[in-house]
Amino acid sequence: MHHSRGFTIIELMIGLALALLLAFAIASAYLQTKQSFRLQTAQSRISDEGNYVIGLYRRLLSQAGYRSWSGIYANAPEDTAFGADAPFAVGQSLIESNNELFVRFTGDPDGSILRCDESNDTDYPLLNVSNSKDTIYPYKLYLSNGALYCSKIDGTAARLIAANVVNYYVQYGIDNNADQVADNYVAAATVSNWKNVYATRVCIVLRSENDRLSPEAMKYLDCSGMTKTATDNRLYRTFTTTVQLRNRYK
Repeated sequence: MHHSRGFTIIELMIGLALALLLAFAIASAYLQTKQSFRLQTAQSRISDEGNYVIGLYRRLLSQAGYRSWSGIYANAPEDTAFGADAPFAVGQSLIESNNELFVRFTGDPDGSILRCDESNDTDYPLLNVSNSKDTIYPYKLYLSNGALYCSKIDGTAARLIAANVVNYYVQYGIDNNADQVADNYVAAATVSNWKNVYATRVCIVLRSENDRLSPEAMKYLDCSGMTKTATDNRLYRTFTTTVQLRNRYK
């Protein structure tokens, strides 16, 4: 009669150890893949949000002072088209007041002009209703509690543009010699005549929503050009753009 021999204690312990090593290897690979996915997702999201903000600012600020060619203000100078309407003075289509950026323009039936406030109408985000070409639309862009918003001039219908804002700054290109070219960029408090502003420079620093993405605290440039070190392990990224106020040119 033949008897089958089972595993010895030593063989079982060796097998168990090998199984544990394999399980640890699989778990480690899984965690690394998961962390890599979280990192790539956060990088993609912060990039998309930053590009969206910059794109929106470029579009809105370049629309400042726009008068539809088919509207009643088509050939009107700025002083005629844009009357006094607080916080705007006569002829002003872009100003900053109390750290809030104000911009105004007409709409256009051809659908080339955008708005940014909260709205559920079917034309959003276009200002293309039939009477839009004869209507001045003012908007406000502002930072509140670490988030950027766009609203109507009175603060109603506010739409969130971006959250997790670490730093935000707008400078204004001043024409000092009447050649319609920005000679230097200054803070809003330094602007003595908003009609001499021919360009804007926008900077925003965003951080990821989730922490523990970077193995160490990141270094990044703030909007003043200074190198900063984060106090957490989030991702940080700085976005900048310069926008010419094309409707200011004569």
